[in-house]
This record gives sequence, C-alpha cells and structure tokens, in this order.
Amino acid sequence: MKSVEEYVELLARIRVALNRQNKMTQPKADLLQIGDLKLNITSHSAHYGEEELVLTKKEYELLEYLIRNKNIALTRDQLLNKVWDYEYLGDTNVVDVYIRYLRQKIDDKYGIHLISTVRGVGYIIKDEV
Repeated sequence: MKSVEEYVELLARIRVALNRQNKMTQPKADLLQIGDLKLNITSHSAHYGEEELVLTKKEYELLEYLIRNKNIALTRDQLLNKVWDYEYLGDTNVVDVYIRYLRQKIDDKYGIHLISTVRGVGYIIKDEV
C-alpha cells in the first residue's frame, strides 16, 4: 500500500510532466516587447533599447513568463510552478531573489519601474513602463 507522501509526489511529477508538455505545444511569438524591453524567443536573448541584457537562464525564463502574462498579478507559487517546474510546499524566497536580480539589471540600470510588487499577492509587469 502506498503512503500519502508517495501519492503527493506522484501528483507533483505528473503536474511537472504536463507543464512541460504544455510548454512544448503552446505557440510562441518570436518577439515579446514591453516598452524598450524586447525578448527574442528564437535566439533566447533580451535587449533594452539597443543594448543586450546579460541574463541567466532562470532570469530570462522568469522575465519571459512575466511578460507573457503582462497585466496579471502572479503569485510566488505560480512563478515557482511555471519557471522552476515544481511545487514547493513551504516558504521560499527564490522568486523574490530573482525579481531583485531582474530589477538590478533592468530597473536600476535604466531608471524604469518594470516589475511591480502587488502587496500580499506577488508580482506584475504592466503594459506600459
């Protein structure tokens, strides 16, 4: 007989597999843009104006997910599930840390306010910067 923990783990693995399948089947635009910020999906590159941004894989994936869901307040759990491909049971600040990295590389460097904190919810990128 299986334990509850084994069923919970099995469900988590199924969710991850389904998320990966959804990512592969969803059509993607070649270029995502908000203001002067552009993400080229094909080349996996990011630019602000004419300057290329040097982003880690997770920074890029987090920024892409936020832009694809612009004008929607996303919870930390949603971001963990979609960007890190797992459901974390408990407290983690990994999302906050990566948001801070993006703010340093974009907001602080270019004097804009791209990513907003939605108090008690999570984060949002709005259409207009």
